[in-house]
Amino acid sequence: GLRNRMALEADACRMLGRNLTVYMIDINYFKEVNDQYGHAAGDALLRETGEILKHLYPDGHYYRYGGDEFLVLTHRPAHENYGAETYDLRHSTCGVRMLLSIGSAQDTPMTYSDLFALISRADKALYTVKKRTHSAEYGGHERRSSDQQFKGKAEVCA
Repeated sequence: GLRNRMALEADACRMLGRNLTVYMIDINYFKEVNDQYGHAAGDALLRETGEILKHLYPDGHYYRYGGDEFLVLTHRPAHENYGAETYDLRHSTCGVRMLLSIGSAQDTPMTYSDLFALISRADKALYTVKKRTHSAEYGGHERRSSDQQFKGKAEVCA
């Protein structure tokens, strides 16, 4: 139910000349949900994540940016939005506990290039967060093996 990258291209001109906060959001370990529960569960998780983003970032413009990446653009000041770098959620359909990683950037883009540079800054911030959440200390990839699926922040909830 969210707009796509093509829609972002069309919407870009309405974002210029005003303060803008950009959030790039990624579902950690999304592939594991598809692999273990199937693509129908993955699709449900994507839809549920879209609804969560509408709650966390009211009055935003919401886009599915990539496979499991989302983009939110809002003219609301950053302090009026959800401000943490992660969001812990439990997927209602299959009961999987997931972690969203969130990168953000704020500026007043004056040109189309400025807007996409701002999005790029939010994307870089996202990957800084993902590097931390995927570390062994956080229960990330380095500690996973085939018999330890969904340990740490992406565990199957009882």
